[in-house]
Amino acid sequence: MYTFNKDKLQEDEIYKTNTVVLYPTESQKEFLDKCIDLYRFTYNWTIEQKEIHYKRYKDGLEDSALIQDKTLIKRFSEFRKSNDWLKIIPMHTLRNAIYDAIDAYERFFTKRIKTKPKYKSKKTSKKSFAPEIQHTVFYFKKSGVHIAGLHYGETIQTKINTDLCRMSNKRFRSARIVHNSMDRYILTYVTIEKKPIITTDMIDNKYNRAIGIDLNVKNLIVTSYNDGEIFKAIDMTHKEKQIKHYQRLCKKDFDRTKRINQERANLDQELLDKSNNAKKRSIILAKKYKKISNTNDTYIKTIAKKVVSRLPKAIVMEDLKIRKIQKENKYVAKYISKVPLYKIRKVFEYNCEKYNVPFILADKDFPSTQLCSRCGHKKDLKGYKYYVCNNCGLRLNRDINASLNLEKLAYC
Repeated sequence: MYTFNKDKLQEDEIYKTNTVVLYPTESQKEFLDKCIDLYRFTYNWTIEQKEIHYKRYKDGLEDSALIQDKTLIKRFSEFRKSNDWLKIIPMHTLRNAIYDAIDAYERFFTKRIKTKPKYKSKKTSKKSFAPEIQHTVFYFKKSGVHIAGLHYGETIQTKINTDLCRMSNKRFRSARIVHNSMDRYILTYVTIEKKPIITTDMIDNKYNRAIGIDLNVKNLIVTSYNDGEIFKAIDMTHKEKQIKHYQRLCKKDFDRTKRINQERANLDQELLDKSNNAKKRSIILAKKYKKISNTNDTYIKTIAKKVVSRLPKAIVMEDLKIRKIQKENKYVAKYISKVPLYKIRKVFEYNCEKYNVPFILADKDFPSTQLCSRCGHKKDLKGYKYYVCNNCGLRLNRDINASLNLEKLAYC
């Protein structure tokens, strides 16, 4: 199985997800596309076998409702022997598809997902597969990567020196190749590494207090470091205008193709696919979305590393009720969907684990913006930029005031 258990990590180890863009040749593209197709077929075959077994159990022909994993793998091995077209890619890669379907059923039965696993569609489903991860068939060489199924010594080129990934203190887990909407092949894999060594400069600059973090739409991240530190959100107005422009063009292309196909269907003629220009515009639109996502990711990771590397006593972050906020305030709901608040929390959790800094998540009902950070007086705030206390006369930015209140939770 290509996945791994995070609980098996040692105290001085940490996992890291790496992403590499692949630039395959035409023959390598054909091989990767075949891997994706056969991977989807194996996944659907597994679901079909599980449903057949369950129907036989209902009819009283089987003793248990679930078929065993070993039985599935043995049955598929026999099925593969009689079908040569399944031998194009290695058995271990197809076995990962079986494990994917089994894992989807386990998550459904443990109520981690609400919907029952469905068949993967060729058009709408995510195009991906999990290659074999053994070091003899999955390795990095200069600026390329070799995966199972390629010829000996043949590598798929990348733009980075992947030899750095072969360091002795790293172990590989969970590789996956995805063919995304931008017509790119992306390799993601997990490395298990040793935690970074705390240098003397970091110890000298150690912050002897906790840091409270308040999340906001305009002031993205507000910390209580040195009585207030604000990291404002990046202005994406120009890029959002470009996205709207390409959205209109893509919608026109879709409506045009739909209208032509309706006319051809009435005349019993062959249906048309999207034009080359329409495909190019949809790829450009996907790249615009990805550029915004990458910009936000880099900005958040930079801030998280800067804050956590100060080695505070603890990091305290608020846990927002995003759905409740969207229902109550329609103006905020328009912008809160563009802010990756959950991603900010995950990045800070990762960095706190990396530098051994305690991470505390405040309760969702904690009134951080309504309390005075000096005397603790509580008052309702609606649409005010500053918090003015009626008891002690404190006048402070409402977000900085909230971060100071969150900091106090670390000392309770």
